[in-house]
Amino acid sequence: MSTDNSPVTEDPNKRLVESLVGMTVESTSTSEAISELADAFLASKNIVFCTGAGLSVASGISLYRSDSEPNAIWNNYVETTGRLETMRKMGVTKWFNEFLMDSHYNDSFLNAIPNAGHDAITELTRIFPNTSVITQNVDNLHKKSGMEYSQLYEVHGNLTGWRCLNRNCKHHKKEVLRLNLDDYIIPGSSDPLRYDPKCPLCDSHATPNVLWFDMSYGDIYMAGGHTFDDIVRLISAADVVCFVGTSNSVGITGHIEHIVYDQNKLAFDFNISSETTLVRSKLIQGPAAETLPALVNLLKERAPDRF
Repeated sequence: MSTDNSPVTEDPNKRLVESLVGMTVESTSTSEAISELADAFLASKNIVFCTGAGLSVASGISLYRSDSEPNAIWNNYVETTGRLETMRKMGVTKWFNEFLMDSHYNDSFLNAIPNAGHDAITELTRIFPNTSVITQNVDNLHKKSGMEYSQLYEVHGNLTGWRCLNRNCKHHKKEVLRLNLDDYIIPGSSDPLRYDPKCPLCDSHATPNVLWFDMSYGDIYMAGGHTFDDIVRLISAADVVCFVGTSNSVGITGHIEHIVYDQNKLAFDFNISSETTLVRSKLIQGPAAETLPALVNLLKERAPDRF
C-alpha cells in the first residue's frame, strides 16, 4: 500500500467535459481525446467526419449490423434481399411490399428527427468551414439538421431520392427523382404498394437512390454533384478523420481507414464500445448524442467568439 499522502490531482479536461455535458466520461483517455480534437478545430485543420448507423440510434433508427441488437436491419433481412438482382427476381411490387416498405419506408425512418449528435456536427460545419461529412446513412438526418450539401457527401445515397433503372435516362445517375409513394399505395392494404414506382420521364422502373449490395461506389447519384473520387480526394487532404458510430465492416469505413493508416493521419473513433477496432484511432467512448455536444461545448468554452 502506498504511504504517499500527497493529494491526488484530477485531470482538468475530464472535469470540464463532464461539467459541460452532464455526463460521466468513462476514462481520462476519452476526455484527453475530446480535448485534442478541440485543439485541431481551433487550429483550422481540415477535418472529416465519417458517420454510420450508430449516430442515428438516438433518433430511433435501428442499427444495420449488431450481434447484440435483435432489431438490426440485416439481422432481420439477409443481405441478399437488399439487391437489385433480388428486386428483379421477386418482382418490383413484391420486393417493395415484403422488404423495403417494412425495413426502410416505415415510421422510424420517415418520421425520425435529428438528435443532438447530428446537430452538433452541423454546428461544427457552420463554425469551422474546413469540416466535411461523409455519411453512410440514407436516413436524411444530416440534411434535416440543416447541413449544406457543399460539406455533406452521402456516399450510400438518400431514401428521399429515387433513381431510374434505365441507364439511358438522365434520372439514372445524373439527376435524382422525387417521387411520392402515396401515389402508389392502397390505404389499409396488407400489401400497401399496388403499382410499381416509375420514372415520369421514360416510364422505366425506379428504385430508391441508395447503394444496394450488388452495386459499387460511384453507381449512384450523390446530391451536390459529388463523386466517389471527390471523397477519396477529401480524405487524402484531411488532417483529422473522425469516425462516428461505424466500424470497418462497412466498405467505405474500411477504405477510409486504409488511407488513415497509409498516410499516418490523426483519427478519432466516437463509439459506445470500450475498445476501438479502427487502426490509429483514439477512442472517444460514449453515445455520440452526448460526446459530440461535449466537443461543441468545450469549443464554446475555449473560443466563445467563434460561436
